[in-house]
Amino acid sequence: MTRHEDGSVLVEVVLYVPLVATLIWLVLWAGTAGHTPGEVELAASDAARSAAASRDPSLRAVRAQQLAVDRLDGVCDQLGVQTSQQGQVVEVTVSCQLRTDPMRGLGVGGRTFDATGIATVDRFIVEGGG
Repeated sequence: MTRHEDGSVLVEVVLYVPLVATLIWLVLWAGTAGHTPGEVELAASDAARSAAASRDPSLRAVRAQQLAVDRLDGVCDQLGVQTSQQGQVVEVTVSCQLRTDPMRGLGVGGRTFDATGIATVDRFIVEGGG
């Protein structure tokens, strides 16, 4: 190799390393963004079922909140859980702002995913059981 070729290799490395690093960041972020909506939907459905299975109606929101927090621990920067009940139907809405740690250097903003889970309270087992 001549000195000229050594210099061109250095220039190529300097040009390609940031490009490769950016591509790795994009793959990490896309993988996380593709996985998170399913996690949020599953957490909302499970939280609604857990809340509907509670014997004490005053504890339904607490059970839904706890299950969603446990299920999405380490996934969301901000997590919101709202529980409502209309008659025998419990509805839990989970809102998760996606972590963008791998992309912070590129200035990519977070994404928010919302999901709603619905479950029916079984009066014979939960409230009337014995």
